[in-house]
Amino acid sequence: MTIKEGIEHLAGRLYEAYCRSVGGQAFNGDPLPTWAAFRADGTKKKQSDAWVAVAEEVLKVQDV
Repeated sequence: MTIKEGIEHLAGRLYEAYCRSVGGQAFNGDPLPTWAAFRADGTKKKQSDAWVAVAEEVLKVQDV
């Protein structure tokens, strides 16, 4: 697994943990998509890129 793939994997794990913690629903009651569907949705690119940024930050914190 490359570093980029590892970051993507971690982002997905973090997103899925978030989904579980909010009961799998968005603020309006809509079901939250899987990471794969979320990442593939071009209209959600900004949000899914933000989860990748969170994963990158987690890895930086671990290095401290």
